[in-house]
Amino acid sequence: MDDFFAEAPSAGSIAKARARIGSAVMERLFQTSTAPVDPGVEEVTGWHGRRIVAVDGATLDVPDTPANREAFGGPSAGAFPQIRCVAALADVGARSLLGVALDGYGASEKALCERRLGAFEAGQVAVLDRGFAGYDLFDKLTATGADVVGAQFPLPVIEPFEDGSWRSELRSKGKDPIEVRVIQYSVTARDRTSGAETVGEVITLVTNLLDTEMFPIEDFPDLYEARWRVEEVFDEVKRSSGPAPPTASAPSSGV
Repeated sequence: MDDFFAEAPSAGSIAKARARIGSAVMERLFQTSTAPVDPGVEEVTGWHGRRIVAVDGATLDVPDTPANREAFGGPSAGAFPQIRCVAALADVGARSLLGVALDGYGASEKALCERRLGAFEAGQVAVLDRGFAGYDLFDKLTATGADVVGAQFPLPVIEPFEDGSWRSELRSKGKDPIEVRVIQYSVTARDRTSGAETVGEVITLVTNLLDTEMFPIEDFPDLYEARWRVEEVFDEVKRSSGPAPPTASAPSSGV
């Protein structure tokens, strides 16, 4: 047995073995090993008894090779080809990945999110960045039993609520409208030296949580801010991940 471990495998042999087993094995390995980044974190971040699932997308550079350019594409002026990634992150305090979908640069983030609908269920509140909270994805996510809060453009006022939010509808031609509640607030920044406050970006959220007493309007800004934890995960991947394989395989249906 000592001879078996006498020589460590080379990087080349690992790359060849990785090519032989294909992407399905690596996908299965990921799915069975997702866990909090810090297992010692005791706090499970929740919101009104719901598990927060933050959803966002990013692009990741891969080595600049003809094979990667052909398989993944990238920005016309970009130095590297890129893959598009959408992640669903639960227990945002412990940064526990529920699922990741990957494809070429030209793939739609909404379409990638739809590939991971199986990660959503009742008892969750999915918090979506801009670009995700359109009619189709909103409808499919709520059909899983999960509640949804997503950034969106302002929608018409159908019925104003006393707390300043209002009832409106998401619409799509030929389909029944989806009743939503619209919540709008401003982000205020305070200068550390002078103490002066500046009113910045206006954020508009849409949600299926219509009950203004059960879900007070003042609880939504902190919920949406929690979504930024998924950005931290992307930043860590970009900073700490090693070199990607030098050649490309066909874009995956999602990891």
